[in-house]
Parts: sequence; structure tokens; C-alpha cells
Amino acid sequence: MSLTSACACRWTLLLCAMRLAWPQSARAEVVYSGRQDIAIPANFDGVYLNVVTRQRSTSEFSGWDLNAFFGGLGIANSPGLQPVRAGTGNEDPIVPLAFGSSINGSLTMAADYGCSGAEDDSGHLGPGASQFTDGQAAYFGFQLARDNTVTYGWMQVTLTRDGSTGVIQDWAYDTSGSAILTGATGDVGDAPRVVQAGVPQAASAVTAGSAVLVSKDAQFTFLENTSQGCFSGIISGGGSVNVSGAGGMRWSGTNTFTGTAAVLAGSSLTVTSKDNLGAAPIQLNPAAALVFDSLASNNGAANTFSNPVTITADTATLRNTGDGTVVLTGTLTKDGAVLAFASGNFEVLGAILGGSANSDLLVDGATVSLLTSNTYNGPTFICNGGTLLVSNTSGSGTGTGTVTVNSGATLGGTGGRIGGDVMQAGTLAPGLAAIGKLTVGGALNLASGSTFAYEMNSSTQGGDLLVVEGTGGVSIASHSELTLSDLGSGKFAAGTTLSLIQYAGSYSGFFTYEGNELSNGEVFSDGKDNHWTIHYNASSGGDNFVTPLAGSHFIALRLTAIPEVGGLLGLACLLGSGVFFRTRPRKTALPTPLPSLSGHRRIVE
Repeated sequence: MSLTSACACRWTLLLCAMRLAWPQSARAEVVYSGRQDIAIPANFDGVYLNVVTRQRSTSEFSGWDLNAFFGGLGIANSPGLQPVRAGTGNEDPIVPLAFGSSINGSLTMAADYGCSGAEDDSGHLGPGASQFTDGQAAYFGFQLARDNTVTYGWMQVTLTRDGSTGVIQDWAYDTSGSAILTGATGDVGDAPRVVQAGVPQAASAVTAGSAVLVSKDAQFTFLENTSQGCFSGIISGGGSVNVSGAGGMRWSGTNTFTGTAAVLAGSSLTVTSKDNLGAAPIQLNPAAALVFDSLASNNGAANTFSNPVTITADTATLRNTGDGTVVLTGTLTKDGAVLAFASGNFEVLGAILGGSANSDLLVDGATVSLLTSNTYNGPTFICNGGTLLVSNTSGSGTGTGTVTVNSGATLGGTGGRIGGDVMQAGTLAPGLAAIGKLTVGGALNLASGSTFAYEMNSSTQGGDLLVVEGTGGVSIASHSELTLSDLGSGKFAAGTTLSLIQYAGSYSGFFTYEGNELSNGEVFSDGKDNHWTIHYNASSGGDNFVTPLAGSHFIALRLTAIPEVGGLLGLACLLGSGVFFRTRPRKTALPTPLPSLSGHRRIVE
């Protein structure tokens, strides 16, 4: 069927179009579809769309507004939606509109059913200035009628005529009946700024205008050299936006621009919810910071950010200054650069990438949960009271480098795997507030003053397990403290065995408990009527996590519960049975000291 016949066919369709009224209680506002990316099939049926309900189908339905077909070579419309045309005829070509132009009743439109398109250059696709370019995104304007209410809107499309699929990207309309600017996704106020490609613009938050519309390939910079600027207007369009200056910026509007949001060197950008960033990719330059002033009341969707983040060089910072938990689902790329989490709570579901050496991860006072496999090539440092929880389900949660835990910091997690060695001067806590297993792919070095925080549950007869897979085994320095916490309210059965650490290779050294050294085979009380015997080279696992691990050299460090006995009689029984004994193997050399962070690249304060 030719396009001329197709348009004629559209004219003869007998449709009972639904007349959809605006909700009478709703205030006038700009309604934005969000990114839809609806395919326009390269066939006669195409796709039918109702712009109000967002219903779409490749089959005709009652109430459709627009029918794009043959990849967009042809566009039909119902009486309720009138596109801006080159003339008032119902078959006059639809014309593209410049980004930021005003759509109102003064523009040329037709009435009733219409169809635009031609197989040659006489239609809306062609080489002319007032035509759509094949395969390139562009806008057209429309008038929308519902129950005697007229509104104006725009639609962004990519139309084709080479047999490939076209796309309806998104659209918006203003229910007040006022004019709308092409590309505007919200109320732009009285003084919007339109930034066109080829002419970069810069302004402070005060002088930027009531909104900023940045066209594709255009660039706008917020410049605040001293104090922080605050911008509550919308930022929309396909262009990029920079934040520059030591003062930094706070965005509080619902922003939809799709170009890069770049925080330039030494500056910062503060947001409260995901709507402030939209879907923009984030670029953090040296000493730049992205600050989340999160709210606990926003936990969930509003605190979940899908934006990919790239650290360009040196060190850049993610900081959560609020009381909410920030969830990051986009990729975090730091190829040869340092990504620092500086404060607050984060859950990281997006992969942390970085193939070059020194692609470090720094947890500096923040609480960070790594919930996926990460491949960054660099060490991980936890310092200044920070907590890193590794709970990935496959691969390594910490990439390929060594994890160093400084004094006062904590490393924990449930079900996760740490890819490299662990140099521990702080607290090591498998599970952390819940019974769990944590795996170390390399060796474990517990420095003097470190703490191994072991949790067990007398109600379930279970306990944590740390698995050390590296052939370097476990090295325990003098004054490395073991702590025990019972999360349950029951009593352990006599003879219960709990494996603390299962490891390959060798071990050296002994824990202390409440300041007293625990040598191999020593019996001690946990203060809850449980006496435990500690074995550093047991040949079999305990009652927790009974599934054996691969490798013939795995042995278990375990605690064995024995019945509480009283007085000298009980002690004599223990001695007589041979259960109470103290053997002190020759102590090996202490592990080497942990590396210091004193020379490490610092984050933005």
C-alpha cells in the first residue's frame, strides 16, 4: 500500500473517539510523560497512542490521538489532537519546532482527522529546513482538545523512511491552556533560560532564570565561587549542565535533562531526592563531591538513584549528610581514580568498575553496603569509624585488591566475598547484627588491637562463620581481641561446636578474651553460664554452616560448649576427664604492621 493510499484510508476510518475529561479537581500543570521510547513499526499499522492515558497499541483502539506508521513516514491524527502544520489543510506536512520555542494558538493547525506524509520529499521528512531529518530526534507541537478544554503540548520523535523502526521518545502538555515551550517538562515560570547548541552559557543560581532548558549538544554552567547556590527551577532538555566554583550548588527541582551533569574540580552538587538528578549521567572531577541530603521519609524509590557516576581523576566523594539510606543502582566507574564514601548510609547495587591500577575505594566515616560483584582494580580502605558491609552473592564485592581496616573501622557482611587479603586493625564482624558467613579470598592478618566480633544465637544454636580461602591462612597478632555476642535468649546444648574461622594454609598466634590470652585448648567462660574450649587447629567443622568447603587444607577455629559445673568438684571432674587443659604452642612472629593512610589521597572536606 502506498503512503497516499494509507492516508486516504485513515480519512475513511469511522472511530468513536473517547472524550477524556481533565480531572475537575486537579490544578493546571505541565504533564510530562517521562521517557517512553515507543517503537514506530515500519508497517501500515504502526502504533496508536493516547497522549493522556498513555495507552498504546499496534492495533487501533477507541480514543487514540496519534497513529505513526511506516517508521514515522506517515503520521495520522484524530480530531482531538492537532499537530502544528505547514498549512491549514488536513494533509499539509507536520513541521518540526526548535527547542525552546513557544507552542500556542497562534501556530498553524488544521481540524478533524488528518494525515501527514509522502514517499518523496514533499512530506514532513526531507532535506528542507522545515522538515524532519531521517533518523534524527526532533520536536513537533500539538493542540489537545478534551471536553471543550484546549491545551498545548510537544512531542519528541525520531522518524525514519528507510524501512527501519522510528521512535516516540516523550511528550508533555500544559493543562492550564497556556503556551508551553518545546522541551519543557514542568512549570518554567516567568523567565526561563533557553540554551541552544554552539553557544555555551554560564550564570549563578540567582541569575539563571526561573528554569533552564538545555538543547541537545548545548552546555550550561552554574557558577558559584563563594557560597552555595540554590536552584529550584526545572532543568530539562538533552544538553549538559556543569556545576563550578567552591560554593557549589543545591538542586531541588524535578529535573529531566538527559545530558551529563558534571561537577567540576573542587565544587559540589547537593540533592535531596532522585527527581533532582533525573536520568543524567554524573561526572565527578578531581576533588568534586556529590552530596545526598537524604531524608529517612524518602527511603525507597525517592532515595534510589540510577544515575551512572564516573570519577575522572584523583579523588572524588559521595557524601550522605541526611538521615536516609541512599541506594545507588547505576555503575560507579573510577578508572585509576579514588572513589570516597565520606558520611551517611549507602547501599550500592550498581557495579564499581575500574580496570587501571590504583582504582581505590575509600570508606571514610560512612556505612557502605556492597551488594553486587565489583571488578575495580585497587585497594579498599576503611577508616575514621567507617563500616563496609560486603554482601554480594557472586564474584568479589571488593574487586581484586587488599582490604585494609584501620583502627575504629569495621568490616562485615553476610554471604559476601572479599576478593583479596584483609589487613585488619579495626573490627571484623561476619554477619554484623545477624548470623552470617563472610568469605575472604586471600589471607587474613589480624593486627594487635584488632577485634574479631563473633555473634552466635542460642535460640537457633547457630553462629557466624568466617572463611579464609587464601593459602596465606590466618595470622593473629598479640592482643587481637575475640568478643562473643549472643543474639538469642536460649541456652546452648552441651557439646555444641561452632566454627569461628575456616581457613586454608596455616595459622599463627592466639586471640585474647577480655584481655586474657587464649591458647590452644584453653577453657573460658562467656559470662552466660557457658564454658567454651578454643581449638585453633580442629580437623572438622562445627554445627554452624555444616556444608564442607572445597580444599583439603581447610581446618576450623572453633568453640566447643561444655556443661557448666560448679566448685572444686566440677573442676576435679573436668581435670579427671581430660577436658580442661592448656597447651601453649610456640608463638610465631607477629604479622607486619598495617599500611597507614597518612599518605593517601584525601577527600573533599
